[in-house]
Amino acid sequence: MDTMAERWALLQKSVTVYGPEDDLPRPAVVLFHGCGGLRPHVHLYARAAATTGVRAYVIDSFTPRGWDRNFAVSLICTGVVLQGYERSGDVLATLWGLKQSGRVRMDRVMLAGFSHGGWSIMDLMTQRLTRPGEAKLADPDPALLENLRALFLVYPYINFPARTNLRAWVRHPETFAVLAEKDHLEHFPIKMTDIRL
Repeated sequence: MDTMAERWALLQKSVTVYGPEDDLPRPAVVLFHGCGGLRPHVHLYARAAATTGVRAYVIDSFTPRGWDRNFAVSLICTGVVLQGYERSGDVLATLWGLKQSGRVRMDRVMLAGFSHGGWSIMDLMTQRLTRPGEAKLADPDPALLENLRALFLVYPYINFPARTNLRAWVRHPETFAVLAEKDHLEHFPIKMTDIRL
């Protein structure tokens, strides 16, 4: 079982940072992708956040583990591998790593999760983090979440086996969630001549 330092060392290899390049402690948005892996829209959100003067950190949970999109769609999107409570350790270890960097105001951090990323964040909110093994980490530290500013959840996965269905949240940061009662996908054919840059 990883320590937070070990998990962060794994993840740090594939982190993309947007925003000011100085070393001043700044507010941060930390973005976690969905079950299919890191997709372009997550970077769009991060770049948009960075225009406000915050640092935006895009966390790739799969590439450092050697998992490609086929693996992700086949085994993670189906719930066979890396369920939300397991990936919640990535979220906590990332906060640990950002604190060590000295470049983030830890009282001004927003966690953003898309689908599986939202599930992972929500499962973290259900864990007390007072004993080894929670969040699949040897040394979870609940203090890292004490001053968490907010959550931004886009279509967070909330079906079985998401823990939020059965367990109350232990902490309650301000939360904004994008959900839908009805949803569908449409295909809109676009010609390259229609796109203006």
